[in-house]
Amino acid sequence: MAISSQYTVDGTPVKIASSNGTPIEVHVNAEADIWVGGSTVTTSNGFLINKGDEFHVTLADHAELWAIHDGLVATTVYALVSIL
Repeated sequence: MAISSQYTVDGTPVKIASSNGTPIEVHVNAEADIWVGGSTVTTSNGFLINKGDEFHVTLADHAELWAIHDGLVATTVYALVSIL
């Protein structure tokens, strides 16, 4: 089963996915450049996803994926999460 969601992301980290006891696969893209990582993600320590690129990652049990954007205007981030 897959669940799609969209999030408004600005200069404050936003949780876009979390695994609660079972691994999940997360597909992410955004309308502007974003950075992803843990709950303390910043534009300095996060993994850059360029506007329009698709990023996918498998999260282990009890892991989280957070995103941040550096623009003055918030951007929309799309996530598709599948339970493995």
